[in-house]
Amino acid sequence: DKFGRRPAFLACAAIVTIFAFGTCLADRLWVLVAMRFFVGFGVGGSIIPYDIFAEFLPTRHRGQQLLTMSYFWALGSIIVVFFAYITIGMGRSWKWF
Repeated sequence: DKFGRRPAFLACAAIVTIFAFGTCLADRLWVLVAMRFFVGFGVGGSIIPYDIFAEFLPTRHRGQQLLTMSYFWALGSIIVVFFAYITIGMGRSWKWF
């Protein structure tokens, strides 16, 4: 823990923000794929606040709270796929977003 978690988290948040805006400007599929790749790279740092949150939870309820938080991640992933399916099913393309 030489530098601390805060700089690492801020760097990952900046990477996600910059390349997410780059995704909005993508005019070709390969640019979209490249931008999403770097967003995924930045999302790797999303575990940092999860760890910090776990440290502040009471030991007795830690497992239940973290599991509940994980359910929302999974549910969000399913909802995104559902909305993408509906959007593409309406004759729109990936550029609509």
